[in-house]
Amino acid sequence: MIKRLTLIGALCVVIFITGCIDTTTVISLRKDGSGTITEIVYVDESVISMFEGMMAQMSDETEAKQEKASEVLDIEKYKAKADKLGAGVKFVSAKEVTNQEGSTGVEVIYSFDDIEKLNIQAKPENPVGDQMAGMVGAESAESEEEENPITFEFIKGSTPKLIVNMPKKEEPKPAEETPEETTSDTEAAAQGMAMMRQFLAGFRIRMMINLLEGTIQKTNASFVERTGGKDTVTLLNVALGEIMSNEKYAKEWERMSQTKDMSTAMETMKNIPGLKIESSDRIEISFK
Repeated sequence: MIKRLTLIGALCVVIFITGCIDTTTVISLRKDGSGTITEIVYVDESVISMFEGMMAQMSDETEAKQEKASEVLDIEKYKAKADKLGAGVKFVSAKEVTNQEGSTGVEVIYSFDDIEKLNIQAKPENPVGDQMAGMVGAESAESEEEENPITFEFIKGSTPKLIVNMPKKEEPKPAEETPEETTSDTEAAAQGMAMMRQFLAGFRIRMMINLLEGTIQKTNASFVERTGGKDTVTLLNVALGEIMSNEKYAKEWERMSQTKDMSTAMETMKNIPGLKIESSDRIEISFK
């Protein structure tokens, strides 16, 4: 019987687990609409060790089988994921990788014949989310309702055009009235922010599209660059750990996230290193 955590403990766990994510998704495209998807997910080794220790402490069964966090990086899991990425997507390879900070992870490559059939979620998978969800009595990630996916349209020709439809944005909910903050509330908020900065130190999400063939002729994408000899469009790059570690940028982030005016948000974003978020709902990329 697994012990249940208090609400505060559960919230800390959510922050803790989210903070260990460093994920990159690269969609590489050919002129005929085929290509590959490369997913790289890193998990800090210290986070894995702490997770396993928490699993051991929270179990009342002395002979219970201990789940290892490394098991969520099982290659078989990624093989099974191919169907979820879209019709015709095939698993190509998976291997363990290590980054410069010493974090371990997995690099997975899939192939596809038709980019229009892809089903890409903007929200990354949580490497150890399902195990931790069970510990706090929540539903697993797979049982949650999926967000609107990123979809693609592709027009073939001498100058092929890729159209990227970003997920539909939900209407913001009306702000709820909250009681005035007391001194203790302010202190608790400050402590919570300090904890968040610690756990989000390695948090980063990146999603990009690059061209395996040709060069971009015309696009309305906000972030375009040439990397590794390939034209690349960045849809999302959020290095939240880097942002939260800097008091100035943390305040800019908070201000940007609260504004309802997109132009103001985009101007604020320019002042925050490690932050690129495509603002267009429909991105067109013509190349040859």
